[in-house]
Parts: sequence; structure tokens; C-alpha cells
Amino acid sequence: MKCNYCGNEVPNGSLTCPSCGGPVQQPQGVPMQQAPQGVPPVQQGMIPGQKSRTVYILLAFFLGTLGVHNFYAGRIVQGVVQLLITIISCGFLSGISGIWALVEMFTVTQDSKGVPMQDADTKLATILAIVWAVLFFAVIFLSALSEM
Repeated sequence: MKCNYCGNEVPNGSLTCPSCGGPVQQPQGVPMQQAPQGVPPVQQGMIPGQKSRTVYILLAFFLGTLGVHNFYAGRIVQGVVQLLITIISCGFLSGISGIWALVEMFTVTQDSKGVPMQDADTKLATILAIVWAVLFFAVIFLSALSEM
């Protein structure tokens, strides 16, 4: 049997996927194993270890040029690349990482294991993108005024 979240094999009768911890739907006629004592049951719609999309979006908005949001989602390579772009260029190329983070605010909905993030609503990302654009153009406008 395969996990619906990560696609890895799950032993018959398991309640959760050993790879991602996602709940497993049992086929008809397969007895379910009992959860070990002291392990809380999985809440409806929740996956153990599931990341919050709201936290991901806020990290991308405030610390996106440093790749912190990617470290949070377990996407280590992308996080290191964004961090290196910003550090090696002494911040001069942080705009590249910033635009990259802005795009990821809308496109990334799963963590590195393929588990969907909680509360995957794009309203927050849209609002923060508008704020980011207003601030960006305000800085350009103010710098143009200061040169006059």
C-alpha cells in the first residue's frame, strides 16, 4: 500500500506512514493496528509534523532573502543558495533572493517530504506581495526625489 501524501510504501495495517507520518486509509477488510500507548490520535485533517503555510509565508516575506522560509520547509539546498546569494554579494544581489522568495510565497504548498502545508490560503501571500510592491516603489520614488 502507498501513502497518499509522500507515495512511499506503507506496511499493511499501519495507522501512519513511517516516512512522513501521514494518516493511512485502510482498505476494506484489513485490520488496523492499535496506536502505541501514550501516542495521541491524529486529529482529523492534520498530519503529524505538518508545516504551517502561514508561518512559511511570513518567513518568506520578512526573511526571504536569507532563505529562512526554505529551511523551515526542509528545503535546505534552496535555503543555502538564497543565503549565499545575499551574504556573498554583501546584500547587493538580495533583490534576486527577494523576488525568488516572493514567487515561493505563492507557489510552494508542500514541504520537502511532499507533505501539504496546513492552511494553504494565498490571501496572506497576496496581501504581503502588495505591501512588498508598495514598499519597493516607495523606496524607488524616494531615492529619485533625493537625487533632485
